[in-house]
Amino acid sequence: MSVTYSSNESVMDFFEFRPTACILVGMIKYYCQTTEQHKEAIDRIMKKLLKSRIQPSFAAIEVFHEIRLERLSKQNINEKAWLKLFKASPTEALEEMFQEPINLGKYRRFLERGGDAIKLFKIHSEAKEEKFMSAINKLN
Repeated sequence: MSVTYSSNESVMDFFEFRPTACILVGMIKYYCQTTEQHKEAIDRIMKKLLKSRIQPSFAAIEVFHEIRLERLSKQNINEKAWLKLFKASPTEALEEMFQEPINLGKYRRFLERGGDAIKLFKIHSEAKEEKFMSAINKLN
């Protein structure tokens, strides 16, 4: 089977993921922005599938979780620079800090919890691996 690594659809098609799998589609769009990232994701998902008998969608979620943790381990965010980015583009700043896609619903939830960017930055600094939704639940 020939694989094209150039698009999010190539990842979706290769593993026969349904376009209605919103969380997975969001992860693919977030973690696979270059041809190299598409290739890496497919290769890593294939390796995971060869090692275990899980569904491709679960393998993909595990791989994207691993990629997130790898990115977080290399992360060195300066509070002042991050707050400047947050003022210019809040969702982009949140995605950069948490290394996960932030959709409108997640962002609204953040605002409903007070939208305190400084406090959220401190929460993240204390527990980098914590997911966005868990972190914002600590805002109140």
